[in-house]
Amino acid sequence: MLRPCGQGCAHAAGRGLLQQQSRGWRVQAPAGCFLSSLFHWCAFGNFLIGLPRHNLWKGVGMKKILMASLLAITLAGCAGYVPGQQSYWDAQVREMCEKDGGVTVYEQVKLTQSEYRRLGGTKGIVPVPSRNSADPNALYVADRKITKIREWSPQVFRLESVIVRVADGKVLSRQIEYGRIGGDFPSPSHSSSYGCSDLGLRLDAERQTFEIVEDSQ
Repeated sequence: MLRPCGQGCAHAAGRGLLQQQSRGWRVQAPAGCFLSSLFHWCAFGNFLIGLPRHNLWKGVGMKKILMASLLAITLAGCAGYVPGQQSYWDAQVREMCEKDGGVTVYEQVKLTQSEYRRLGGTKGIVPVPSRNSADPNALYVADRKITKIREWSPQVFRLESVIVRVADGKVLSRQIEYGRIGGDFPSPSHSSSYGCSDLGLRLDAERQTFEIVEDSQ
């Protein structure tokens, strides 16, 4: 189990108060905002202390720049941004992916071309509907479960998908993926992400579970 602030927690002061939930870890935003902002202010204060005094308040322009910088730092802290947070969780995601991420096939199903077409196959992939939305006559269904490891800045999750043969209930394959979304410095651009696919792991359970053969076989 991941520890919210165990060894390797480089910026514990800026993480906020973590509360264990049945669905994973959740950051309490007000406390996270306060502690994160405090972390940024302390870091910026150390930077100011190191500046020569005759350069620190040279002109009104410098004062305005400093005030704008402090405001930006506070807003970034309240948005959940903490330097090093993203790198820390990327390392955790990498470790989890290397441990049990990817696809495990327990039984590969051979499908003829005609069976493949009846199942709606295209480009070598057989679409497997989720159990909740599958047709009552579906031959194969997928059960998916997402576990939130961290809910806020960044979001970290575990997604497990299994392909099941309806006739006998057998699990044919299992796919496990971990990912991180967000944790970037606040900006108008889209949030970055990182996951098992970035490590080169194949996340194509449908392609690996079904093998397409000629009708004569």
